Amino acid sequence: FAIELSRLLKISIDPIERLELLQFCCVLQVMRSMCAQSIRYSDLFDQDVFDRGSVLGYAWLFSPMEGYTRQQRFAACQNLNVIFQIIKDALNNEYILEHVNSVKLKEKGVTPSELDKKYGYTFFNSLGKRLGIIFPKTGAEPRFVITDKLLRYLVLSVLEPNTSCTYEGFKKKIYSHYGIAIEGEELNKAIIWSNVPLNSSMQPDGSELKEMLRAGGFLTELSDGCSIVKNPFKEEF
Repeated sequence: FAIELSRLLKISIDPIERLELLQFCCVLQVMRSMCAQSIRYSDLFDQDVFDRGSVLGYAWLFSPMEGYTRQQRFAACQNLNVIFQIIKDALNNEYILEHVNSVKLKEKGVTPSELDKKYGYTFFNSLGKRLGIIFPKTGAEPRFVITDKLLRYLVLSVLEPNTSCTYEGFKKKIYSHYGIAIEGEELNKAIIWSNVPLNSSMQPDGSELKEMLRAGGFLTELSDGCSIVKNPFKEEF
């Protein structure tokens, strides 16, 4: 988190955009921490159906806003449902309940519904919708979706100013930093972690991620077929 903040503070960008990116960074850190800590306290994690996901212990499966298949939508919805289940289960951990009620000595305690609304998956869902990365804002079957704002933030937070990496390297970086899987090997891992049978039809046709990075000016195609993702901003300080 500190490294990501440092990169956002160093780049030469408009001050208003910097504030927006810092806000995005902080909210995403809360969501990441909620998932990583919930994995530690949820009994669901001990079940054989769960693989470890990313190095953070979880995986976020992102799908396009439009142009997805029925299988891709199902996997994305199931992934977020698993996240919700783990957060909810972690809040039922006896040690967490004991701690929450111990800091409310003069009150009657916290009911499970109140706990969920303030600190649980309802809160997680609300944060994701505010960032625009959980869609739809209202209605059933919410899922993680890719947005231009998210991709811009990811490039600027995982790459040092004025540096680059391969496209495959970029996908690995966002998976290790945030547990975000969009396509390729990382997507397969996220599908398995979500307890969904792996199916080749769940991989996107073409690359929505590449197109969005190219449109944002972050992707360069080299003559040998290798793609490079670059943070084009220079250091301000």
